[in-house]
Amino acid sequence: MRRIHERCFAMKARSAARRLERRYDAALKPHGIGLSQFSLLTAAEATKGKATISDIAAALGLDRSTLSRTLAALEQRGLLRLGAETRHRARHVEITPQGRALLAEAERDWERVQSAIEARLGSEASAAEKALARLSDAAG
Repeated sequence: MRRIHERCFAMKARSAARRLERRYDAALKPHGIGLSQFSLLTAAEATKGKATISDIAAALGLDRSTLSRTLAALEQRGLLRLGAETRHRARHVEITPQGRALLAEAERDWERVQSAIEARLGSEASAAEKALARLSDAAG
């Protein structure tokens, strides 16, 4: 059993992800959001209302139902707006001015955590980012 735990990419990635998420969540808490909501807001901002729920789910590696619950909460708070369904039942996601303002404030606290982690990794920060991207690609 120990050998599996030492070698398993999924276990190591999940453990690291949980620790990282706790740090980002703590920094974003004063803004009333966590890392999941922050990620969704950044995705909506980046796509300028052109992405559908399915597009954002694919980009963030989430299933549509999980994403839909988070979207509904952000829409209820006035941070996102969901467009009407198209004939293919697709809905576009657009960040609101209120969401954009919150994102700008929260980004400073996200940046503080990001910079601290990068500083701790030092010269290995870029290699760590690349290794995570390769791991994600390898997982399919």
